[in-house]
Amino acid sequence: MKRLAIFVVMGLLLVLAACGNESSQESLKGKDFAQLEKDAKGQTVNFYMWGGDKNINAYIDDFVAPKLKAEQDITLKRVPMDTEKFIQKLSSEKQAGKKNGSVDVIWINGQNFKTAKDGGLLYGEITDQIPNVAKFVDPLLTEKDAGNAIDKMEAPWGKTSFVFQYNADKVSKPPLHLAELTAWVKANPGRFTYPDVADFTGDAFVRQVIYAQNPGKEFTEAPTKADREKAYAYLKSIGPYLWRDGKTYPKTLQELDQLYAQGQVDFTMGFNERRALPFIKDGTFPASTRTFSLDNGALTNAHYLSVAFNTQQPVASLVVINYLLSEEAQAEKLKTSVWGDGTTLLTSKMTKDWQAKFDAAGETGDQFYNDWQALNEFPDTTAEAIQKEWGSYVYP
Repeated sequence: MKRLAIFVVMGLLLVLAACGNESSQESLKGKDFAQLEKDAKGQTVNFYMWGGDKNINAYIDDFVAPKLKAEQDITLKRVPMDTEKFIQKLSSEKQAGKKNGSVDVIWINGQNFKTAKDGGLLYGEITDQIPNVAKFVDPLLTEKDAGNAIDKMEAPWGKTSFVFQYNADKVSKPPLHLAELTAWVKANPGRFTYPDVADFTGDAFVRQVIYAQNPGKEFTEAPTKADREKAYAYLKSIGPYLWRDGKTYPKTLQELDQLYAQGQVDFTMGFNERRALPFIKDGTFPASTRTFSLDNGALTNAHYLSVAFNTQQPVASLVVINYLLSEEAQAEKLKTSVWGDGTTLLTSKMTKDWQAKFDAAGETGDQFYNDWQALNEFPDTTAEAIQKEWGSYVYP
C-alpha cells in the first residue's frame, strides 16, 4: 500500500507540474512584449550551453551578457555543460516532479531536441511570443530540426554549411564533383582523409557523399539502407588511397585539422564555412587555405534555442532569446573574429544599413572558391545508422 501511495503522489506531482507549466504559458500568450521586457528587469537567466569553444564563450560573456545587463537589466549566466548532460539533468528533474529548476535557456538541436521534446522537457510553444522570430528569422528553419517537427518549441539561432578546406599552393583546382574527388585521391595517395564517423564531422562527410551520389534529389525522408551501402562502397573503393592507406582515420576533426596544419594532408573539412579564417589569421592553417563545397550543394545544419520546462524565469528567457535573434547580436556573431556562425535571419527583411553591416561582418575576401546551395539535413536516424554500419563496410 505504501508503494502504491508513493506512485499516486508522484503521478499527482507530474500532473501538477504540467498544469503549472500550461498555466504559465497561457498567462504569457498575447501579452505585449514591451510589458514582458518590463517584467523581466532585474531577473537572472541561466543559459545552459556547450562550452568547448573559447570564442563562443567570449561572445556570450563579453558581448551578449553586458548588452542584456545594460539594455534590459537582465543578468545572463552562461553555464557550460555538454548538451547530453543538461538533458539528463532536466529528465531527472522531470521524473522527480521538480517545478522550480535552475535551467532556463538551452542551446539544442537534432537528436537532443527530439529527446527533450518527447520527454516533455521543454517549456512549450515559445516562438510566437518572440518578436524577432516573425520579424527576421528564415521561416524554412522553423519547421523541422533534423527531420523532427519543431512545433514552435525552439527558435533558430544559427546555421552552418558543411564545406571543405584545401591548400591552394598544393591543389590547383579543388574537386567539385565526386568523380573529381576520386580522381584526385587516386592521383595523390595519402593526401586525403576524413574523421572516423564516431566524430560528428566524419558522419557528416558520409551524409555529404550520399547527397553527391544523388545529385538533384531532395531527401524528404531518411536515405535507404541501399543509399547508405552505395556510399560505403564508394568510401571502401578509395580507402587504399587515403592517409595511412585507409587502415585508420583521425578520431576527431581536431586531429584532421592538425594533420592539415602539419602538411600531412591537403584537405580538411567541417561545418561552418568561415571556420578556416581564424586559423589562417593565427597561422595555424597556411595562408593559401581556401574553402569550397561540392557543386551539388552543402549539408546545412541549424542550431536552436529553447526554454526548460521548469524554468523559474520564462519571461526573462524569452527576452534573452529575442535579443540573441536581434540584428545586433546576429551581426556580431557572424564576424569571423568573434564566432563566424551563420545567421538565421533574412537580411532581405532588414534596412539597407543593417544589410551593409551583415555584408561587412560576413566578408571573406577570396577565401571561398565557389558558391553553393544549402541541402537539408537528413533525419538524425541517418547519423545513428552510419555510426553503427560504417566500420563493418569500410575497413579492409
